[in-house]
Amino acid sequence: MSGSNKRRVLIIAAAVAMIGMTSGFALAAGLTSTTVSQNAGLYSVSTSAVAAFPTTPSVTVTAIPSSVAACSSGSQTLANSVTVNIYLPASTGITCTTSDFAEEFSFASLITAAMGTYTFTEYTTYGAGPTSGSAIGSVTIAATMSIVGNVNIFVDYGTAAPPTNGIASLSLVVQ
Repeated sequence: MSGSNKRRVLIIAAAVAMIGMTSGFALAAGLTSTTVSQNAGLYSVSTSAVAAFPTTPSVTVTAIPSSVAACSSGSQTLANSVTVNIYLPASTGITCTTSDFAEEFSFASLITAAMGTYTFTEYTTYGAGPTSGSAIGSVTIAATMSIVGNVNIFVDYGTAAPPTNGIASLSLVVQ
């Protein structure tokens, strides 16, 4: 290839790259973002049954972590410095799987949480139908704790995208 042909190829390649970049900017300008907002309220009743989890949980929009292939069943054991993850379906028929859209409630136990079994019941209404559902998970503390443990409750909505028409309500009751 001669010197002038190399320059023509280089100029054409540069022109194609510039057109590609400006097209990419035009394409990017046509994209829209979706705003996700959520409001939360804490309703608390002081009972000895929930003394193990006395503080407000953090609530975040997330995805089900990798390697999850099913919703939780049975009671999970919480001990000193342990983090327990519980995966609950938003309604019947949902199989909790990796990358599904979820709401996560994160609780820290009391340092001296008493032994016992604590249940976490979620109630939700969501989607275009709307669909209503509930599920229960539980944590067992086998011996009085001396170090904080953590419980993460994932409410799985069954697909990677948030529910169409959003989540009308989501409640989590600890007993």
